[in-house]
Amino acid sequence: MSIYKINNFFILLFLCIVYAIVNYLSSTLITEDMYYTSLGEQLSYDRIEKFISQQEKWSWLGYALIPVVFLIKFTLTAFCFNIGILISDYKVSFKKLFQITMYAEAIFLLPVIIKLLWFVFVQTDYTLECLQYFYPLSLLNLFEVGLSFSGEESI
Repeated sequence: MSIYKINNFFILLFLCIVYAIVNYLSSTLITEDMYYTSLGEQLSYDRIEKFISQQEKWSWLGYALIPVVFLIKFTLTAFCFNIGILISDYKVSFKKLFQITMYAEAIFLLPVIIKLLWFVFVQTDYTLECLQYFYPLSLLNLFEVGLSFSGEESI
């Protein structure tokens, strides 16, 4: 089967399902205890409870918006490629450019899956800050990333 014969709808559906599964599994990594220990000094107990309840109440919206965000992302990226190709005086259909951008999205899946697997199997004792500052396949892992005294991020 040729790469061009796969329907764009199935590629989009596959990406949406994989991102929804990874998003769900990532949300189960963060427990309520992590919120209390990480945000306990900054927020009151009631504020953290309200934050968690609001997050649970609106979590469905994140899953519902995945296809919309992907369609916008792929369309804008393919449009930018189309402009560059028109300037270069090549002939490529917008459909092929759209499909190429969908295939390229698989590259962005890799760090997300590595991060998920890392905290499930390798580093099982972690904090909210560990999740926030872990960037797999990034040069930032070579440096100590943290917060400075002024509250701004520093490297």
